[in-house]
Amino acid sequence: MTKARSQNYDLIRLLAAIGVVFSHSFLIAEGTEVNEPFLASTGRILGIYSVHLFFILSGFLITRSRIYSKSSLTYLWKRFLRIYPAYAASIIGVVLLICPFFTENGYVQYISSAETWSSVIKCLLFINAGQDDALIISGVSFYDQVGVRAIGPIINGVFWSIKIELLLYLVVAVLYSFKCLNQWVVGGLCLIMTFALLTDFYIGHYSLWGLTIGMPGFFAGSFLHFYFEKRIPNRTLALLFMALTVISLQLGYAWFTFPILAAYPVIWLGASTAPQFAGWMRFGDLSYGVYVIGWPIQQVVRNQLGAGWSGYGLFFVCLPFVLFAAFLSWHLVEKQALRFKNKFAQLSVNAAPTDTIESSVTEHAEVRQP
Repeated sequence: MTKARSQNYDLIRLLAAIGVVFSHSFLIAEGTEVNEPFLASTGRILGIYSVHLFFILSGFLITRSRIYSKSSLTYLWKRFLRIYPAYAASIIGVVLLICPFFTENGYVQYISSAETWSSVIKCLLFINAGQDDALIISGVSFYDQVGVRAIGPIINGVFWSIKIELLLYLVVAVLYSFKCLNQWVVGGLCLIMTFALLTDFYIGHYSLWGLTIGMPGFFAGSFLHFYFEKRIPNRTLALLFMALTVISLQLGYAWFTFPILAAYPVIWLGASTAPQFAGWMRFGDLSYGVYVIGWPIQQVVRNQLGAGWSGYGLFFVCLPFVLFAAFLSWHLVEKQALRFKNKFAQLSVNAAPTDTIESSVTEHAEVRQP
């Protein structure tokens, strides 16, 4: 897989991350998602479909990463470097640089409060730190409640999916260790979790229920890794699945069919038969930064603009700020962290056999989102 091809995936991730920001704009500006256009036309917000895209690409690329990594240590080290530094930086940076301006307590009391740092540490350790695994600190609120949910106190509301992402990384590692990482196992898991998604099956509380959102797409992507080892991705099939995806969106079935139907065309976009979108990512891979930093920036902008703005208005005002913050995240944190990926170079990657999808995955192509 060439760098140009992998940039097709980078662009999909960036557009998906922007889709999440778009949906959150309605919730933050209006206190409800009822006016979000995808909710009205398909029954689910654009942000949910965007998260499905993240997981599809993650399943495909992470499966490849584990198979071509010589050791679990190498695999986990690369995953840690890609996900955790920017995640931690987004938490600590916002807590230190933004939240002090929005606390009802004085700066000294806020910064020295054991409750403040308890919330931060819980979030850093992926322990439920508040509503739906969101980052919430007592006394911090961007604005008074609007609508049916108290959105103002939520410092960052996207961390639930990062926890699910990391859990799935570990699932891949365990399956590989027990020699169960194959097309039959991941295909079965995809179907089982699609059924769970269809039936709104809850496991414990919301953070674990998020597995039913993440796993269908993740294992659909994983299945396609094995499927394309011996097959050339077909343009006609990709277009057919695209058409079926659009039809399912219009019929309101995409809530549970989207992860499966969209997987083939999404992975095809990285194949030699797909058009190239090289050049779009000249400023770096901004997708992860957009995802983890978007929410707190939207909260700050919402505070400054005041009430009465629509989701559309908030989105277009926020997007340039979010993209700039993501640019800084990539160049100052994420890219710097990835310089350490070769610390275990002697264990890093087996020579991958040439196959029908150009299976020698470069480091550039490895997954870059939650």
